[in-house]
Amino acid sequence: QIIADNITGKFVLFMQSVPPTPLF
Repeated sequence: QIIADNITGKFVLFMQSVPPTPLF
């Protein structure tokens, strides 16, 4: 579950970043 939350957090940061930056 912790890993899933970590991926979700990175996805949120990716969507909020302008311009989008690769976080994965």
